[in-house]
Amino acid sequence: MDDEVEFPAHRKQGDSVTLWDVVSLVPDNELSWSILEYDGTGEIPIDLDYDALEEEIRSQPNGIVVSWQLAKRFAKSVRSLYDIDLIGTRSFEGVPEARVSGDLKSVCQVAIRCFDASYWTLYASDPELMNRFADFAKQVSESQ
Repeated sequence: MDDEVEFPAHRKQGDSVTLWDVVSLVPDNELSWSILEYDGTGEIPIDLDYDALEEEIRSQPNGIVVSWQLAKRFAKSVRSLYDIDLIGTRSFEGVPEARVSGDLKSVCQVAIRCFDASYWTLYASDPELMNRFADFAKQVSESQ
């Protein structure tokens, strides 16, 4: 099994793979979640307007830290997505450095990335979740 999966952000029919499509694959958990990058639209369930949200993400070394429940609400609220880095971790030790280096897998248990509304990259340290990600990626890729 590869240590991450990558697949297109659009299905053959033209519809986008949503953040909720991906986040809903993750079972309920006790991880701490962080939004490290976000460019999208929707009714954001965080008490910040879009510009303040972007500034908060950039200014905080660990991004915006949210609970699993809020991460799910956030994922459901996104209507259009261009970029996101969302991680689930047991500890934020090393996250600021990994953010700079781009090696988020080294500091988290789950990493969800959409880049330029063109492709998704998913990682999970748990083999069962990684298999779930791989099955989903295969399903999306085969619809091309």
